Amino acid sequence: MTATGAHRPPASARAVVAIARTDLARLVRDPVALFFIVVLPVVIMLLIGATFGAQGQRTTVGVVDLDHSAASAELTAALRAGDLLEVPEYGSEAALRQDVRIQNLPGGVVIPAGYGASLGRGEVAVVTLVADQKSGTAVTLARVVGNVIDRDGQVLAAARFAAGHGAGEESTLVERSRDVQARIHQVGVEVETTGRESLTSVNRYAYTAPSNLVLFVFINSIVGATALVESRRLGVTRRMLAAPISARTIVFGAGLTRLLIALVQSVLIVGVGALVFGVSWGDPVAVTVLVLVFALLATGAGLLIGALAHKPEQVPSLGIPISIGMAMLGGCMWPLEIVPPALRTAGHLTPHAWAMDAWITLGFEGGGLGAIAGDLLVLGAAATVLLGLAVWRLQRTLVT
Repeated sequence: MTATGAHRPPASARAVVAIARTDLARLVRDPVALFFIVVLPVVIMLLIGATFGAQGQRTTVGVVDLDHSAASAELTAALRAGDLLEVPEYGSEAALRQDVRIQNLPGGVVIPAGYGASLGRGEVAVVTLVADQKSGTAVTLARVVGNVIDRDGQVLAAARFAAGHGAGEESTLVERSRDVQARIHQVGVEVETTGRESLTSVNRYAYTAPSNLVLFVFINSIVGATALVESRRLGVTRRMLAAPISARTIVFGAGLTRLLIALVQSVLIVGVGALVFGVSWGDPVAVTVLVLVFALLATGAGLLIGALAHKPEQVPSLGIPISIGMAMLGGCMWPLEIVPPALRTAGHLTPHAWAMDAWITLGFEGGGLGAIAGDLLVLGAAATVLLGLAVWRLQRTLVT
């Protein structure tokens, strides 16, 4: 028989799984926790992505041609000629306005009936630009479309002037004017991109999806420490030690619970991002490793908070503001490319910045596991330190 006061048995894998299963069953019966883990990240991803999101290099402008003349066809061709606009055609003005109203389209151009006839008479021809004034692209869209129309107007004015001075038929001179305009040397503008040039995407959720993964996995891991603190306060963990299990077993069971929750939430966000919002996450192997490493890091942070906090209410009251502050500093709310260098450096004192760097490399730059090896090394080191401190502290806390 084992003598009184002998050492507890070593950690049992079966006991660890049993503790984790019990904690997960308790979580499933908590609708508030499920809302924050399952529903809220998807809703926030949808709202932020729809409002801001990553911007593509081309803007879509619908065109409704109600004139069906040679002049209106030339204007449509001029809109399509540049590299800035995608120009789908609409059959009716009502359909175009509906798409702009529900934000399926940034804006559109309506070419009215009589447009070509007005130009033929030398009169001012008016087209209508339909755009949502609340949209951040409305002003830019007006400038781009206005520039295209101005250039097309210059061609028509030059052809009409030449025809008026006996240089030939206006229809022929229009083509000659376009050729001359194309040969005119344009003023060159040299553009220097600072930061990561690749941080553009046609998918507005390409940045918000990984940023929400980093934000919510970390926050929920921190807030999940409330249950551990409550168990310590109520003496549940002390009573568990009366069974033939060690403090290490309890710690590993709590850690497995938090890790599984972090992984489930990560898989949910990745799956919804890919299937519902069309997000391309990048190389599957690299994505899997990154999700696992960050989940381990978040688990370590949550366990450490659970070991240090004395009251359950301390966890959300301090943990949530601190987590959100770290997310803002680390680039989850906006790209670090737009902040001053000093803030960018400070941001990399948080694990969020390293995680976002890795996600940008995978999703925007097409990198693989080797390309994010440095980021993974930093995240892995941080996870090791946090998990080590948490296990050490919890073992001391549970037996006292």
